Amino acid sequence: MEQLQYLNKLAVINGEVVEDVAHISEIIDKQAEKNNLLKTQEYIENMRKSYCSNPMLDQRPEEFPIELWTCVFDSQKILVKNRWDSYKSKCNPPERLHDVIQQILKIVYCG
Repeated sequence: MEQLQYLNKLAVINGEVVEDVAHISEIIDKQAEKNNLLKTQEYIENMRKSYCSNPMLDQRPEEFPIELWTCVFDSQKILVKNRWDSYKSKCNPPERLHDVIQQILKIVYCG
């Protein structure tokens, strides 16, 4: 008579028990993606601390989104007003700039 013996396929990855080892590569890929995201966020935060530390709010055009102003390098902040005025002069009608800004924000915030 034949005897069957069932083997549980288990693995422990980063403290998480995985019962189906066929999906280990997916879990490892997701973990790598998460690690890369964390590294990228840390890199961006370090860049902001190093290069975007001076608020210089007097240089921010009124229409420029405040939440993005913190991402502008300090060395570029004094140049933004002239650039912004150039954008405004090219928008026809000038009120269209608001619509353009909203479209850019959709791209920046992925949605």
